[in-house]
Amino acid sequence: MGSLLPTTIRIDASLLNWHHLSSTASFLLLSSLLLGILSQVLSRRLKVPTPLSEEVSDILNRKRSYGANARKLLDKYYERFKSKPFGIDTMDGVKVVLPLASVDELKSHPALSFKASIDNDALVNYTGIGGVDAWGVHQILAKMNPSLGAYVPVFHGMIQEHLPKFLGSPTDWTPVKPYQHFFELVAILSARIMHSDEAARNPAWTNLSMSFVHTAIEYGSALKQWPPFLRPFVAYFLPERLEKEKQWAKGREIVANSIARKSALGGAPLENPPTMLDHLSSGEHADKAGDLDLQLLLQMTLAVASIHTTSSSMVQVLYDLAACPEYTEELRQEVVEVLESSGGIFTKKSLAEMKKIDSWMKESLRMNAPDLTTFQRMATKPVTLKDGTYIPAGTKMELPTSAINFDASIYPDPHKFDGMRSYRQRQQDGMAHKHSFVSVTRTELGWGFGRHACPGRFLSDVEIKLMFAEFLLNYEIKNLDGQPRSKNVEFGVNVLPDPEHQVLIRARKV
Repeated sequence: MGSLLPTTIRIDASLLNWHHLSSTASFLLLSSLLLGILSQVLSRRLKVPTPLSEEVSDILNRKRSYGANARKLLDKYYERFKSKPFGIDTMDGVKVVLPLASVDELKSHPALSFKASIDNDALVNYTGIGGVDAWGVHQILAKMNPSLGAYVPVFHGMIQEHLPKFLGSPTDWTPVKPYQHFFELVAILSARIMHSDEAARNPAWTNLSMSFVHTAIEYGSALKQWPPFLRPFVAYFLPERLEKEKQWAKGREIVANSIARKSALGGAPLENPPTMLDHLSSGEHADKAGDLDLQLLLQMTLAVASIHTTSSSMVQVLYDLAACPEYTEELRQEVVEVLESSGGIFTKKSLAEMKKIDSWMKESLRMNAPDLTTFQRMATKPVTLKDGTYIPAGTKMELPTSAINFDASIYPDPHKFDGMRSYRQRQQDGMAHKHSFVSVTRTELGWGFGRHACPGRFLSDVEIKLMFAEFLLNYEIKNLDGQPRSKNVEFGVNVLPDPEHQVLIRARKV
């Protein structure tokens, strides 16, 4: 018994030693594997400088800082990084701000989605409004845009009818707030080409489309004040949700009546020229005519996309003219000459001949673009840029368009409004069809770039030119004595003309 004890102890100690070594080896192996996995994960994470974190340590304060000072921060970091991407914390998550040099590489990249980015930013799961689906974009490009020539006389007649109602015919200089008038006018034009002539003349529909734009924006903005995990609960208590549901019910009833009228016509178009409602519920899409929620969703999505941008751009054009009234006669004379050469009527071709008007609109867009960033994309798959930057799936990115628009290496004297800037460029040999309001190039990014460039920009071009031309033919405008050009209202990357700003107008003495 006594001789066995040491042996037993030695055997147990050996086993203990072996288990210890085995456990240590397993631990080291497991640690090595975990470190390897962690290394792979970390190497696959987004690695771009986030300069605002150097100045503001708290992430919530960084998001708020960007929301309040987006233009200032984009300008500063654009100058600092110029040729490199950088990240910035926003209420929509971390976004990668791309260098201008990357646009050619990424403009048609199959793993980058414009719609996914817009859906995410607009909180589509709550607001119901996001990017237009691919088949909707196809209808805009294939059906709506080719019909714009037929819509020119339709729009012009509507503008001639409604502009005097909104602005009157004052013989003396009279203070007016243009924003609401042109917001409503664009809503009427939009209703005609998107829905029907009946809808354009139905205040219930035009008021709904205008109010829905505001509700969608306000609903999304309210939700973004809360962390994502709380939004499903918070959304239920927000007044904007209830307002959206009320508007949706009203809109559904109006769309149902339109679809019923279309059905009574045997599926034939409601209007001539046809509207987007006609295109999206006929032919190969006839099976979608009865899906009222889908048709209403398309109508509201198109309203949000078209009314805000076009009306804001039109008002900016007028604010610039009020600040520089000395250009009024030169611009008006171009309209008169074009009308005389086209037999007294506007056509799509004659609108294209108004190159000074076009230049004025383009310069106004450059300096007052409705978005500080464009080329919005979300990576649906991991992407590695040519410079080696790894972009994980789910990452959102965009271009600092406002900063690019004020880059002196691209636009000489960029902070000066020069209404004839692109007009002079187009006078050069070979440039007649370039540098227009709707141009999309790597330095003309107001409408985006690549295959996702805004398909509705041609509609906006026609509407603004007709409204501006009709205004010039019938009114004069200037700022109140001593007032400078109206300042814009900015929140995040959104830019609006001040809706409360007053200008002086009077009916033109012919």
